[in-house]
Amino acid sequence: MLAAARERTLALVADLEPEQWLGPQLDIVNPPLWEFGHLGWFEEFWCLRGGSRQTASLFDRADHLYDSAEVAHPQRWSLPLPDPEATRRYLEQVRLRVIAGLESAPS
Repeated sequence: MLAAARERTLALVADLEPEQWLGPQLDIVNPPLWEFGHLGWFEEFWCLRGGSRQTASLFDRADHLYDSAEVAHPQRWSLPLPDPEATRRYLEQVRLRVIAGLESAPS
């Protein structure tokens, strides 16, 4: 299910043009680039870090960029977000570690 969800996410963003990664600033949506990174941060924060800030993120600025409880909605368009490819690599790193953790967990 993890793989299917990630494949779907990657398919949804595959054809975005550079200007579409931020899109228009609207009160009811987040910028796609922020949302993409937030997916990786959320997975990392809960699956790898156990919901704790005591464990460092794989991406040193992730907590300051993607924590929706800390980053106000209007601010998300002006953050120094990594580009789509760097964000994709972050999601891949997180996923590989989550899978490794699942494979090594006691049955």
